[in-house]
Amino acid sequence: MKQAIEKLTKNSEKGLQGKQSGKSIGVFDSLYSKQINKIVARKGEKIVLLNPEQVLYLCVKKGNVYAVTERQIFSVHETLNYWEERLSESSFFRCHRAFLINIDKIKIIIPMFNNTYNVKFSNHSDNIPVSRKYAKQLKQLLGL
Repeated sequence: MKQAIEKLTKNSEKGLQGKQSGKSIGVFDSLYSKQINKIVARKGEKIVLLNPEQVLYLCVKKGNVYAVTERQIFSVHETLNYWEERLSESSFFRCHRAFLINIDKIKIIIPMFNNTYNVKFSNHSDNIPVSRKYAKQLKQLLGL
């Protein structure tokens, strides 16, 4: 879609600025700039649209990114850095190089050694590490 927008923009700059081409560019620009607030995930052959509020955390395992909910694990395209930026308006926090957690879903924060923490969620058994690099930011964010 980006290529189509760029092509339309180039054509309009070359003098094809009729009423119809101007309207088309405006429609494409508004569609392209609109941010859909869903996480596109896969479960087998199915494509699932997850609300960010459903996701406990995103993680990287063996080079693949996964979205973990209370009941299921979904495969997700794009990198963790992409999701960190995309979900920056939501309650997600990068706590480790391999984890992006939903702050609203945290139930327990367990202090560990060397100023690190483990995070536990409601209705889920996984312990998620908070590295030293991100521990200070988490403390500031939560007012600890």
